[in-house]
Formats: sequence, C-alpha cells, structure tokens
Amino acid sequence: MITVVALLAVSAPFHVLHYDARLEPDVATRAIVGHVLVRVSIAQATDLVELDRGELIVDAVREGDRPRTFEQPDRKLTIHLSPAAKAGDTREIAIDYHGTPRNGLRFVPERSQMYTVFSTSQ
Repeated sequence: MITVVALLAVSAPFHVLHYDARLEPDVATRAIVGHVLVRVSIAQATDLVELDRGELIVDAVREGDRPRTFEQPDRKLTIHLSPAAKAGDTREIAIDYHGTPRNGLRFVPERSQMYTVFSTSQ
C-alpha cells in the first residue's frame, strides 16, 4: 500500500486540513484503486464540497458511516453534505475511487515497479 495526497479542493467555502490517501496499484494494468479521507474546515456555511478528481472515477462517498450523494461532472467531484455544514465545522469525508491515471504515477510493468511524479496541482 502507498500513501499519497490526492483530490484537491476546487472552491473556497472550506479549507482542507488533512488528506489520508491510500492506493493499491496494479502495475501490470497501470491502474489504481484508492481511498482518501479528507478533513475539511468549513469557512462559510455550505451544503456542497467540490474537489478536483482528475481522471479518477469515484465509487462511493461517506461521512462517518453515512453515504453521501455526489456527482462527477467533468473532472470535478461534487459532494452533497447533509445536514449542511456551518462556518467553523470540521467534517471528514471518505472517498473510494479507481482509475488509470495518465499523470502523477509512472508504471514500469517490465520491472514490476511504479513511482510518483506529483505536484500540488495533481
């Protein structure tokens, strides 16, 4: 298992405090399955959290043990909070995803290896 930072905040009604991301790579197929726990501090009341998901496909979103509804327009992940968050709240959102990223990870199947090439925009 590899720990990385993933899924960046797009809008500003909240600030990301912490990411705890875990990947399970499949080097042969150049694919990943991942899970990220995102802790956010709410700056202004909102019922949405929007993140950049890049080319990843989101399978599930939870807050605690409660599933949350979400959409995946373009390269974004829009998560509906229920109840809505108030300014000053801290929320933890768990996201399960998978995909075959074209950026950030380099797969070398002939050596059964992979390495990361991440920047803050990825």
